[in-house]
Amino acid sequence: MEATLSPSPKRIARYAGFSYLFLVITAPLAHIYIPSLILDRANSAITAQNLLANEFLFRVGTLLNVLGLIAFIFTVLFLYELLHPVSERLARLMRTLVLVGIPVAFILAILRMSALLLLKSKVYTSFESNQLENIALMLFRIGDYGSYMEQMFWGLWLFPFGMLVYQSGFIPKFLGVWLIANGVAYVVLSCLFILFPEHLSQVSNFSFPLIVGELWIMLWLVIKGVRDTTGHNVNKT
Repeated sequence: MEATLSPSPKRIARYAGFSYLFLVITAPLAHIYIPSLILDRANSAITAQNLLANEFLFRVGTLLNVLGLIAFIFTVLFLYELLHPVSERLARLMRTLVLVGIPVAFILAILRMSALLLLKSKVYTSFESNQLENIALMLFRIGDYGSYMEQMFWGLWLFPFGMLVYQSGFIPKFLGVWLIANGVAYVVLSCLFILFPEHLSQVSNFSFPLIVGELWIMLWLVIKGVRDTTGHNVNKT
């Protein structure tokens, strides 16, 4: 029987890069652009009107969010396949931190979808329309708050990822350093939101150069892939 050939590291890197690219494209649309057209954090009536008037757009944003999360799962699985010869322990930690954070993101998506269900439902007859609007806005705001908490996981997984890249020998070390800095920025922003939310916007502006580390590793994987790993020392610990 002919043995099945495994994909080369270069091909696995490209798979990881393209699934990462899909995530990088869908995440800003689902989490920033589309919500900015609907959500008015100070006015529940306007938010409700925008949501009902742009229902299909909101549903598209939710679908993009879900597809992006699926792409994220594939990304980390491809990265695990690529990087586990460098350090099995770090690769498992990287994979675990992503897979633990994914359910949190799905729960937040369900909360946002519940706002639409609430506004369109005919069941809640005991509530006045303005009460339903306030509850819908609250669900949106909980989703917002949860996103900053979720950011903790999206920062933590970049630590083992960055260390694996740095140690790999087939991806430039500076990308590993940048990924770790990216992870620090996400964790700091998440902690700052919990402790000092009034300072979040100022710190976010300063942290922007750090949080594009993921963009550069994604581009590197898509465009360059990885160098031949034959002969490199690996660490299975």
